[in-house]
Amino acid sequence: MKSLDGRVNPTLLEVGDFEGQPFLVMEWCPGRNAATAAENARRFVSSEGPQRLLVLCRTIVDSYAHLHAQGVIHSDVYPQNVLVDPDGGVKIVDYGLARWAGKKGLDSSRKLRRGGFGPFFEPEYAQARLAGKRPPTSTTTGEQYSIAAMVYYLITGAYYTDFSVEKKEFYRQICEDDPLSFSMRGIEPWLELEEVLQKALNKNPLNRYNSVQEFAEALKCVDSSRRPVAMRVPHGDEHSTANELLSDLLENVDLTGARLASALTISPICSVNHGAAGVAYLLYRLACVRSDPRLLSLADVWINKSISAMGSNSAFYSS
Repeated sequence: MKSLDGRVNPTLLEVGDFEGQPFLVMEWCPGRNAATAAENARRFVSSEGPQRLLVLCRTIVDSYAHLHAQGVIHSDVYPQNVLVDPDGGVKIVDYGLARWAGKKGLDSSRKLRRGGFGPFFEPEYAQARLAGKRPPTSTTTGEQYSIAAMVYYLITGAYYTDFSVEKKEFYRQICEDDPLSFSMRGIEPWLELEEVLQKALNKNPLNRYNSVQEFAEALKCVDSSRRPVAMRVPHGDEHSTANELLSDLLENVDLTGARLASALTISPICSVNHGAAGVAYLLYRLACVRSDPRLLSLADVWINKSISAMGSNSAFYSS
C-alpha cells in the first residue's frame, strides 16, 4: 500500500501498534460497488444507458491497468472490490491477497493465496482445480480474463455463461465454454464490444491482449452510439419461478414455519451470511420493498431469535 500512488487505491495514512495490537489507517473511499453502479446505469431507457455502462467499464479497466503499471497484481477481482464514487471515479479495494508482479523476493515473507469469486476465475485457475493441483499464483494475463468476465457481467447483468452448481462442471465451463453472445442474454448485440471481450476471455492466455493496458485501449475504440439500448426483460415464466421460490421461503421462515420452530442447526446460526441475522435482514428488505408491516414484525422476531442464540458456541463460528 505504501508503494502505490493512491490514484486507484485507498491511500495508506498510518501504520502502528496500540497495546500490542497492530493497526493501519486508510483513506475512506465513498461510493457503491461496481455491480450496483452498473445496475443503475442499465435502467436508463435511452442511449445514455450504454454510454454510462461503457464509461464505467473503461474506467474500471483503466484502473486495473494503472495498478499493473505499478507492478501490483490485485489477485481478488470481482465487482464488490471496485468502488465507484458519485462522480464516476473508481477505487480498487481489498489488497489482502495482492502481490508484486515479477518481484518474487518482495513476496517471499508470506504464503501467497488466491481470492476472488468463482465466475470470475481464469481458466488457468480452473485447470489446476480440475487436476487436483494447487492453483497457480495470479498473473496479469489471468487477471485480464477476470476483469473481462467482470465487464461482461456489468454490461449484461449476467455471467458470461450459465454456470453449473456442480463443482467439476463449473470448472470445466471456465476452461471450455465460450462466452454467450449478448443476444443470447436477451439484449441487443453490441458486436464491437463483444469482439473485444471475446479476445480478453480467450481460454488460451497467449491469445489474449498483451496487457490490461492494451485491453483498455481496445475498449476506448468501442462506439456506444452505434448500439440501440434494449434492456433485458424477464419472461413471464421467470417471474413465476421467482415468486414461487419467494413464497416457499417466506412460508418456511414464517411464525408457523419449520425454520422458526425448529431453529437453525448448521453453524454459524446467528451470522448475517449464514444465520438468523441474515433471515432478519432479508425480511426487513422485503418489508421495505413491499411496505409490509407484517414482514417488518417478522424481521424483528428473527433478529431477537439471533440475539437469544448469541451465547452458543455455534453462533458465529463453524469448525
